[in-house]
Amino acid sequence: MKKNLLVIVIVILAFFIGILNPFKFMSFELDQTPISRAEYVKIIISIVAAFLTFCAVSVALFKEKILATFSKPNLVIAKPQQKPNFEIITEKMMGNKNEIIEATMYCSRLLIKNVGNTAATEVAISLEKLVFKEHNYTIVNQFEPSGESLKWNNNQEKINILPNSEKLINIVEIFAPKKTSTPEGKTEIQQDAELIIGNFKECNKKTKPGVWTATFVIHAQNHKHMLFDVNIEWQGKWKGRLSDFETEYKYTISN
Repeated sequence: MKKNLLVIVIVILAFFIGILNPFKFMSFELDQTPISRAEYVKIIISIVAAFLTFCAVSVALFKEKILATFSKPNLVIAKPQQKPNFEIITEKMMGNKNEIIEATMYCSRLLIKNVGNTAATEVAISLEKLVFKEHNYTIVNQFEPSGESLKWNNNQEKINILPNSEKLINIVEIFAPKKTSTPEGKTEIQQDAELIIGNFKECNKKTKPGVWTATFVIHAQNHKHMLFDVNIEWQGKWKGRLSDFETEYKYTISN
């Protein structure tokens, strides 16, 4: 930017020096002799040729910058649907006759689309900030995420997203309580339902109802960083049926 500004200033100064021209040895007189049509056409052709040469040299020197101006990725975050705003990833059959289906894990996925005209390379998502606010309290608890990239659904931390394509990534996961059976045939819960936001696995330290606000950032090699917030509200109660779980969980995105 500074170099371009310097060139413009030099050109303007040279123009005014040429107009004012206080030095007589630099002065010149225009020839008022009329020129023929052929000479006029020849001058026009010379000017056009010089202009085309200038354009060709400019394109050769700044080809990559010119292409980058018109060819670039454009990542957008798709808004989740109102219902359902989470998905059953795995499920198990409980009972033999009625075959009641119960989920073993729920998740909220982020859908990222590339609406640009070139691929977005080495796209990664990381959890930058995480806070928890308990209901009916003004105190906010802040946690320190690791900053490591989340894994996409192909278990990689960085991927390429082609033009007019989309990718999914899990950003919130809730696992069913871990249970064991006693010799007497009773079922005991070894571990409560587990909430994981991004790759932060210590959310269960806050067992009271409240709202989690997670700030994520999308990185890419050829795209500017994108920040977005996810608000998660969960009462801490596990429901094996999706219809019952809807009343316990809320998930919204803002960017």
